[in-house]
Amino acid sequence: MTGTCRALALTLSLLAALAAPALAQKRGGDVVVGQTAGTNTLDPHFTASAAARNMMLGMYETLVTIDENASPIPMLAAKWEVLDNGLTYRFELRKGVRFHNGKEMTSADVKASLERFGRISPEKQTMAHVASIEAPDPYVVVIRLKQLDTAFLDRLASPASPPTIIPAEEAAKEVNKTNHVSTGPYQFVEWIPDSHVKLKRFESYVPNAAMSGRDGLGGRKTAYFDTITIRIIKEASARVAALESGQIHFAEDVPIPAANRLESNAKLTMANLLPWAQPLVLVNTSLAPTSNLKLRQAIQAALDIDEILAAATDGLYQLNHGWVYPNSAYYAPEAGRALYNQKDLKKAKALLTDSGYKGEPLTMITNKDYQFMFKSGVVMSEQLKALGINLKLDVLDWPTMAAKANTSEGWNLATTGFAIQPFVGPYSYLKLFWGPTHVGRIASDPVLDQAWGKFNTSLKQADRKDAWAQIQQRMAEQVYILKLGDSGMKLGMTRTLAGFKPYQGAHRFWNVWFE
Repeated sequence: MTGTCRALALTLSLLAALAAPALAQKRGGDVVVGQTAGTNTLDPHFTASAAARNMMLGMYETLVTIDENASPIPMLAAKWEVLDNGLTYRFELRKGVRFHNGKEMTSADVKASLERFGRISPEKQTMAHVASIEAPDPYVVVIRLKQLDTAFLDRLASPASPPTIIPAEEAAKEVNKTNHVSTGPYQFVEWIPDSHVKLKRFESYVPNAAMSGRDGLGGRKTAYFDTITIRIIKEASARVAALESGQIHFAEDVPIPAANRLESNAKLTMANLLPWAQPLVLVNTSLAPTSNLKLRQAIQAALDIDEILAAATDGLYQLNHGWVYPNSAYYAPEAGRALYNQKDLKKAKALLTDSGYKGEPLTMITNKDYQFMFKSGVVMSEQLKALGINLKLDVLDWPTMAAKANTSEGWNLATTGFAIQPFVGPYSYLKLFWGPTHVGRIASDPVLDQAWGKFNTSLKQADRKDAWAQIQQRMAEQVYILKLGDSGMKLGMTRTLAGFKPYQGAHRFWNVWFE
């Protein structure tokens, strides 16, 4: 074979290889998803629920969103620029984008949507520093701030309670009165609370031509399925049975023992969503004896995190002392590392002696509704008893425990977890690690005040990253909260479901198809 022929053969071979996946992607079918929880609203501006987010994800879109690493990228905006030293944001919109009712999206819709979001959203503090929203052109939106807010774009892109763009006439409606209209690749069909949500392909969907493929919650989206049915199946055993019998094609939160058994099923495949959440322990510093720093440091030094997480997660976890995930631009690998997972009982007992602890009772509250919280509480309580702590484990139902943990009385430690916060970044911790809603129940901390001040006013990301590292270090030194690690979730699906990729923010069913 001549060199020319070999080159031609190689070129044809490469072209065939590149074309093969595209040929496998085909339209059609109803994908049925088994979800663990339902929602009491599908109003896109009135929820911060992960369950609602998964239900609405295919329907609703935002001005900006997040990429694979939770950094802001355009969605309905084509591009943006930051002017006036961070006080003005100018967005140019994509042209020709259609709402599900057939109307073209313009700046008037964006303006009305953001104003409604600022009135009713659980995350309306995103808009707290906004002085005005202007629509000087059908495809230009200008947002002017009253004061510098370096996290503004991150908040605007956050899926925690997304600032969804809906038609202006819908934005004029009261809470829970909207018609579920936006610009996503799938559109609303029906919602039966505690049963299911059904969506269908939006045939007039306009994908983002500037993007080459899926990227986080944005990118170039293609709707292959005719319909998506999201069923609410609260019991894990029922979700597993439905997956095995073929009643559903995808199941979230498959218990580890069941997932291990299903690995041998040739019709199914398992995937790890890791990291998914952060198991942690709240520390009440306003109530004795956890008001004593030396005692808190003793507890911190004694913990064997591996043992706690192995029990709490059935082994699906990773050690991580940071409050954001390692792929975040703000990950601070050294801040607080030396104080994490010390497993040093000798040091812990010395600190306990220095604290003057005399056997006063401590109460740890937990619940069985979330088994990872209960299991981590059980193991941790045994470790602290071995240290010499007189600890009572109080097992409540989740609503009661959550309400109690929002007070400063009747508990010293509380098992819980963060889900969306570590994924979307440091700004999501503003109200948790600072101010009157500080998780540690502290009145003030001048070190945190200074660091958060720097974080909120520095235009350079390097300066904000340095400030975040100081915050993380201080939280560890003062033991205001105990970070355990990162936990995962098992996802189960039929092998016919192709193109699915686990993602920390939500389950994405665009660019996914049946083989």
